Amino acid sequence: MLPNGQGVFIRPIEPSDAPALVEFHARILATSIHNRFFGAHPNLTSQEASSFATIDHRRRMAFVVLDDGTVVGVGRYEWIDNQTVAEVAFVVADHFQRQGLETILLRLLVDHARSNGFTQFVAQVLASNSCMREVFAHSGLSPLFRGHMGVIDVVLDLGTDERHSVGPSLATTRSGRNSTMNHDKRDAVSLSETPTLRGDLGRRVRYWRERAKMTPEELAEQSGMSAGYLEYLETAPTAQPPMNAVARIAVALGTSTAELLGGNVERSSGSAPAVRQPHLVVLEPDRNWTLLCKSGVGRIVFNAADGPVALPVNYAVSNHDIFLRTDEDTVIAKIDADERVSFEADHIDDAMSKGWSVVVQASCEHLGADCKIDDIFDVRVDPWAGGRRQHWIRLRARSIAGRAIEADL
Repeated sequence: MLPNGQGVFIRPIEPSDAPALVEFHARILATSIHNRFFGAHPNLTSQEASSFATIDHRRRMAFVVLDDGTVVGVGRYEWIDNQTVAEVAFVVADHFQRQGLETILLRLLVDHARSNGFTQFVAQVLASNSCMREVFAHSGLSPLFRGHMGVIDVVLDLGTDERHSVGPSLATTRSGRNSTMNHDKRDAVSLSETPTLRGDLGRRVRYWRERAKMTPEELAEQSGMSAGYLEYLETAPTAQPPMNAVARIAVALGTSTAELLGGNVERSSGSAPAVRQPHLVVLEPDRNWTLLCKSGVGRIVFNAADGPVALPVNYAVSNHDIFLRTDEDTVIAKIDADERVSFEADHIDDAMSKGWSVVVQASCEHLGADCKIDDIFDVRVDPWAGGRRQHWIRLRARSIAGRAIEADL
């Protein structure tokens, strides 16, 4: 029963609700769609609806609100990365907004999430979405707010002592409004003081966008969001967009949500299953050098006192020579002059279960620390390991070979 006396039925969402979600999306106003998806999204596809209607009742949970059998609202949370943190989101039919329904859904989601070990909810709200700002501000969950470019990041503490009284009465929600700014001052805690909930999403989005040779406007159009919001994602250090937005960006960029969120950082590449019809392709020499590009990270393989060694190195390529930088006292610097070594670089695309590997057979030439590499060879190497690393090495290619795994998807 809503505070205004109207009765509704709320239950966990079911896969059979997918067609009703498509109809529900078609009925709500463009403003409500914009508030939920942060951009134009006029139609909900059957695939999206099926995904939204599929939950595991633990890491992924959603409640649907029915009025006379018709969907009028959905509240959901979804697990983020490998943490006890979940993203929460709502969409409510326009004529049911500000009737206390969002608060009821939040209460149900909080109770369910807490019983499954979650300690925090995170959300993103457009600054213009005053309804949801008020719901979070009066949630009793010690909300933290941080605004940037018209988007407000929210963190809710599910372990706060106030959790048993999530949400005030409707009268309090309407008459006792406090602005987000006032609530921020009252808490005296900023979002920047909370742990990072995701990796550097903006930098990863920009990396994959530039790799795909797409402009921000092109990516925004293909992922169904505004260019302004995409700019926010690429520049805001605390950006935590809805998972459906990350998924749409990943599809447009030809990668995975895990890749964009940094979920693959501590996982070996290539853990995804093989596709059904892979093809192993031998690459032409010109294609191999193109894949090596001008710089990157590869592995130098050589014989040391204790046997063969393979070490990762930053490198640069110029005129089919490979340049490295190291310290004078490293094992790489002790490789004999003109010794035969191998150099390998590769890329694994887990999202598409494909990749390539290029191997160069070369002789090692020590250029030392005095050679003006930048001026002579027009290359730049910035070792990720840091330090001075002034000893330059040139690998003179004797042969190059590469292979790629391609797939019919």
